[in-house]
Amino acid sequence: MTKRNAPLRAEGRERPSGKTPAVSLAVKVSVAVTGTMAVMMLLFTWQGYERCRGALSDEVDSLGAALVRSLASVDADSWRSSNGTLAAAAEQVRDQSPQFAVYLQEKFGITVQPVSGSRKRASLPEGFTEQQDRFIAENESVQQRNMNRLQAVTNPLVEGSPVPTEVVDAFILSEGGGECLIRANPDGGTFVTTASERFVKAPDGSRTETQVRQGSIEEIGDVWSYSHPLRDAEGKVTHQAYAFLSTDHIRDTLAGMWTLGFFFAGVVVVAGGIACYLITRFVTAPLKTLVKDVETMKLSSLHKTHVHTDDEIGLLARTMDAMVRRIDHARLSHDQEMADDVGKTLAPDAIPYIPHFHVDVLHRLIPEIGATYYDFLDLPGNRRGFLVAQGSHGGIAAAMTVAAAGALFRSETHTVHDPKELMVRVNDRLHEHLHEDIHVGAVLAVLDPSTGQLMVCNAGSLPVVIHSAKTGEPHTVTPGGSSLGVETGSGFRDTLEIHRYQFAAGDRMVLGSRGMVSLKGAQGELLGEDQWTEIVRSAAAGDAESFQASLRVALGQFVGHAKQDHDLVALTVAVEDTVDFAVQTKVAGNAA
Repeated sequence: MTKRNAPLRAEGRERPSGKTPAVSLAVKVSVAVTGTMAVMMLLFTWQGYERCRGALSDEVDSLGAALVRSLASVDADSWRSSNGTLAAAAEQVRDQSPQFAVYLQEKFGITVQPVSGSRKRASLPEGFTEQQDRFIAENESVQQRNMNRLQAVTNPLVEGSPVPTEVVDAFILSEGGGECLIRANPDGGTFVTTASERFVKAPDGSRTETQVRQGSIEEIGDVWSYSHPLRDAEGKVTHQAYAFLSTDHIRDTLAGMWTLGFFFAGVVVVAGGIACYLITRFVTAPLKTLVKDVETMKLSSLHKTHVHTDDEIGLLARTMDAMVRRIDHARLSHDQEMADDVGKTLAPDAIPYIPHFHVDVLHRLIPEIGATYYDFLDLPGNRRGFLVAQGSHGGIAAAMTVAAAGALFRSETHTVHDPKELMVRVNDRLHEHLHEDIHVGAVLAVLDPSTGQLMVCNAGSLPVVIHSAKTGEPHTVTPGGSSLGVETGSGFRDTLEIHRYQFAAGDRMVLGSRGMVSLKGAQGELLGEDQWTEIVRSAAAGDAESFQASLRVALGQFVGHAKQDHDLVALTVAVEDTVDFAVQTKVAGNAA
């Protein structure tokens, strides 16, 4: 089969690109919304983290400040490890027993200076041993009592606090740092400051005397140090009360909150992204349908959109439909004008006169179609050719193709005499230039008027109906080959057939386009081939002059006022009732 190079192409027949966007609109919107949600959730988590950290800091500050203020509310002498009785006794015996002064220094940390010039060892006063034991017992009692007081101050505050913290150490230290009156944890370690000091604020926002330092103790971890001054009766600062609170719970709480916040933010972002994608797909589904409709419109401008929503997309779809209708109307009007011009230009000027035969044509062009053609051909040997052709669909391209086929038939009749060979020659030439979506159905009947011999060659057209006056029954000549332009070479030639028939007086013949059997009745039903043949049989009952008129009446009764969708061509040939072709043949032979 030869390759087509199709100069005759239908308008608007380019293929749609069919390419989908690399990233769909739903994905783009989902990514944008998900990214925005992720940023917002991070900001929300950070804000919650900062609020929680601030709230925990305030709670710890409140506890630490209350603790050191409670410690500072007790005077310094009450926090001393030894009582005044033991110190007074030491003063009484300092000149009598240097060894006792050494004992007091080593045992209780009380420094007693002997009187100047006293070098000799003095004897212990009477009853000193009993007094010493009493002093020791009283001192231990004071120490235990002060420790109990320290615990009595710290424990209720810690246990009643909403913050799960721990007091790792507490002590009373002199202002200069030289004297430690009491310490809750003697093995507490050394505190190392890691941040600048600040002052705890009162509820009204004013600064208090309580200082806060952030730092760490090597074997304990991160702690916050709180201090508050102890004043004497004159208001002078003599000592500082210190309390050290562990901040491990703050770190653990904030770490857990940060982890939970990230997890919650991730769940919200993922769920929100999926929901956004599904919602966006639902919202953009009409838009995707509209895009497909627009792609389809590239192939067929008569296509309508399938979007029927009441939103802006639906309005856009309806606007596009209206625009397409206006464009189609303008295009079809232009096509119809051109098709009419082509039809008028190529249509025969007049119906030929053939002795003993009545020839007539029913030709009706439907607006927006314009793809049917008929012609009368003069063939060698005084023969007459009757041609009916129609395109596979309507439009200016099909009309031009059918007109080109008619022109080829006219040009080839001068050199080709056989109807089958004529069909083959036209098909081969037409096949080289036809668009693959267009083909032409054609039927050619060749008549020898002198003998009444008829040859019919049908290539994809409506069956030819021949009514015999002798039998009173019609018979049909069905297509023996495919339509013109479908295939070429032996594939077309081998399927094409020539049917021969001998006309007799009163016989009738109709060559029609396929639009005849597609006629719509008043109820919308189609005429069909069987009913079309029956109409031809009934119309053939009259004389030759009235055959065409009877055919028109029968068709009009079937159609009524129904609107039709196809062009109509019915070329009729009626033989006179009195002709005798045997005599005509004899006369023609004598004349020769």
